[in-house]
Amino acid sequence: MLIKVINTFNYTCMLFFIIRCVAAIQYPGNGLPILLMGSSGTGKSYIAKLIYDYGHSIGRIKGNFIPVNCSEYINNPELFLTNVFGY
Repeated sequence: MLIKVINTFNYTCMLFFIIRCVAAIQYPGNGLPILLMGSSGTGKSYIAKLIYDYGHSIGRIKGNFIPVNCSEYINNPELFLTNVFGY
């Protein structure tokens, strides 16, 4: 599921966004993956933490929340693989 985080606050848009996130977490099985996209400073990390907290509170998400800033690895994707997968 692709969700684009926008800069302007619009109640209707945010409500639609929240409903989609809740549906993705509650989807039968293991839920659906959620990809957050948006400009720098739009609150992607904050939204990701809220999604994690909700999923964890209802028992759908287990484990720890680990934020990853992909822009740190733009020039060195091998370092990303090393940090994420331990190669």
